[in-house]
Amino acid sequence: MGPPGAGKGTQAALLATRLGGVHLSSGQLLRGSGEPRLQAIMAAGQLVASADVERLLTGAIRAVPADRPIILDGFVRESSDLAWLEPELTQLDRSITAVINLAIDRPAAVARNLQRGRADDTPAAQAERWRRYAEERPVLEHYRELGLLHEVDGVGTVEAVAERINRIVA
Repeated sequence: MGPPGAGKGTQAALLATRLGGVHLSSGQLLRGSGEPRLQAIMAAGQLVASADVERLLTGAIRAVPADRPIILDGFVRESSDLAWLEPELTQLDRSITAVINLAIDRPAAVARNLQRGRADDTPAAQAERWRRYAEERPVLEHYRELGLLHEVDGVGTVEAVAERINRIVA
């Protein structure tokens, strides 16, 4: 988890590779869905409805062999997502073992977003994503109460941030 531009996708991919797991990015699933309605919502900087994300994630999670860890990126964002994810994982005999929240200030994150050059990184879209990220606090608190939340400084080189994460997720 983390604000837009924190490096969630980069770090999730690195961690999945290190663990021999699968990186499931809700953003990549949505962008790759080929569904124009979903693409338009994302281009406006808004979050796609949880039901749409859940539909795509269900198929993706079920396709991962049980012996491979899954690194989720960009999901869970709302308390209602928890009501879906945790029972879904239980049904599949999986569980959440750690939640990483990458901390980064807004100017640094905006600069990163501009560097990556994604079409949906307009100033308005970024502002909307930051507004929505502020609403994720209850989810973070839920995982903090369960002892699963780890706050990681997301500033620095890709390698430095990865090393901080690797110390948590052995």
